[in-house]
Amino acid sequence: MSKHSRERAEQRYNLELSKADERAILGYINASQCIPLSARSTKENTAICYVKYRKIPMRIVYMLDSRNRAFQIITVLPFDVEEYNQAMQETFDRDIANNIKFLQSQGYIVYKRKNRARRDIK
Repeated sequence: MSKHSRERAEQRYNLELSKADERAILGYINASQCIPLSARSTKENTAICYVKYRKIPMRIVYMLDSRNRAFQIITVLPFDVEEYNQAMQETFDRDIANNIKFLQSQGYIVYKRKNRARRDIK
């Protein structure tokens, strides 16, 4: 982890990260326990994602090796609420769609509810 990325993590998230923290964050990324962003950086061998570390979602720019595995954190970007919410919603929608496809492939009948207005309870 570079000095730059440590400084940015402390500045933007008030976290002092060590080498062990970097290994843990890269482990989360390589285990797909992150929310990848569709926006790629200008270089082909870097990517951006949100990683929840110590219960804090952090926006990480990392470098990929030849096997598309994360091996170095380049920097830590500021948190963007709208981008994070959109990425979470896309991930949720994709998971729901995959679960519906799986259930249908197993022969289950899947009903989709109509959007009904919820009545206020008095």
